[in-house]
Amino acid sequence: MAALVVLVLLAQQPLPARLALQHLRGDGAGACPDQAWLEANVAARLGYDPFTSEAPLQARARFECAAGACTATLELQRGEGPPRRRLLALPDCDELAQALALSLALAIDPLRASRPPAQVDGGVPPGQAPAPLEARAVNPGASGPGDAGVQERAPAVTPPEPLARWSGFAQVGAHGTAGLSPFLNGGARVAVGARVGPVSVALEARVDLPQAIGVEGGSVFNTAVMGTLAPCLHWRAFGGCLVVSVGALGASGQLGAGQAGTVWLALLGGRVSWEYPLLPWFAVVAQLTLQAPLVRVRVVANDAAVWASWPVVPELGAAAKVRW
Repeated sequence: MAALVVLVLLAQQPLPARLALQHLRGDGAGACPDQAWLEANVAARLGYDPFTSEAPLQARARFECAAGACTATLELQRGEGPPRRRLLALPDCDELAQALALSLALAIDPLRASRPPAQVDGGVPPGQAPAPLEARAVNPGASGPGDAGVQERAPAVTPPEPLARWSGFAQVGAHGTAGLSPFLNGGARVAVGARVGPVSVALEARVDLPQAIGVEGGSVFNTAVMGTLAPCLHWRAFGGCLVVSVGALGASGQLGAGQAGTVWLALLGGRVSWEYPLLPWFAVVAQLTLQAPLVRVRVVANDAAVWASWPVVPELGAAAKVRW
């Protein structure tokens, strides 16, 4: 009777879901995590190894990287049913692999995959990737029910992470600003730079449109041309930068005794940015910059102050960004 009760209880327990995985790394994705890493990550999230070539649920994952961004295509098919496809895109291949592992775990067993990792046997602590797993055979003579001939998973030594890949980029955009001219003003900018992991450095060139302010007996024109160095730190789509700018502010007068002059500018400040990728190699960027002139500038005409630069110069810009 006791044996019959045990058999009934075992029959009522659902069998663990299984999946057959085919993992491919396409152009530029040689440094992305391999199939063993992906399987280990999914197994740690679920608390068991779901992968077998005999599973009715088939999955095909393909990584590709180009122009500083990576994409993963996931295709799921059950039996002869129609395939379902999902495209994931992130700048970092390791973050993309984590997102793909979560998608696979949810496709296999949504209930177990949605638990916090600490509640799943063998789960991964938040913010950590699981170590790769290797198969080993259990001693057939080991004690315990069902131990004989069972294949287990044991942790292996984690290989060193590959060096971060660098990527280049170029930007072309426009900006609106105040504080370096008598009124709200706009202009254009171009930039080139490089990025390694979360760190980037860019060199920018900027020109503001000329503006005029009326004074007694005529008018005064001014314009600004500057170069900028911007080292930045990035997290997901956001960035924070230190911004150092140097350039020239020119002023000329259409007066009875017209004069022209140029003064050097130096500004120091910070910038926050948000980037939205439209393609693996193309993105749009929004930026907010605040800088303080190290020396404030005054424009004088007819022995009277016409205008003075602001103590803080705000700037709002947008740009198109190409990555390679």
